[in-house]
Amino acid sequence: AAGVAEPSLRILAACVLVTGGAALAAKSLFLRKSIAIESGAGASEDGARASEDGARVSEGGARASEDGARA
Repeated sequence: AAGVAEPSLRILAACVLVTGGAALAAKSLFLRKSIAIESGAGASEDGARASEDGARVSEGGARASEDGARA
């Protein structure tokens, strides 16, 4: 029949390789969703902490530049 190949070890190997490649490519998508679901509200708290730390660093930089201006 036209368009139908006989089953062979090569076709099976190709299917396994293609499926494995697709699974590896999509792995990060599945992991991000599961991590986001597990962490829940914790992720937003971590983001708030990071922004507070960033503000502290920028304040420290402003102080350092003021000290440099005084010297």
